[in-house]
Amino acid sequence: MRMELIVFPLLLSATASAGPLEECRSSVGADGDVAACLTLRLQTANEGLAGTERDLRKEMRELDARRGGRKAVPAFERSASAFRNYRSAHCAFIEIRMDNRDEAPLARTACEVQLTDERLTELLIR
Repeated sequence: MRMELIVFPLLLSATASAGPLEECRSSVGADGDVAACLTLRLQTANEGLAGTERDLRKEMRELDARRGGRKAVPAFERSASAFRNYRSAHCAFIEIRMDNRDEAPLARTACEVQLTDERLTELLIR
């Protein structure tokens, strides 16, 4: 029962929010360039992620220095690498499984935007 109370609102919020593809379609209109919108969103998300990762690397180096260890930086690097590998593989899968081949590249880029935004949010929450 407790799990149902937690999961149900999460499902509602996930279905209620539009993803990057829908947001770009809405913002550029019927004649707009959805691909350009998604590309810009991905570039912005990647830049935000790179800056956050740079800051976290510095924090992890400082943490290792305070603790006299060498665990924080490698742990962060493994996490960052695992995210990049997952994003690449998962979004390639999303593209391949699309029935509409014209939409497939858009779906892949939207997937990359979505996962990058989620990763950035996770890294910023401490």
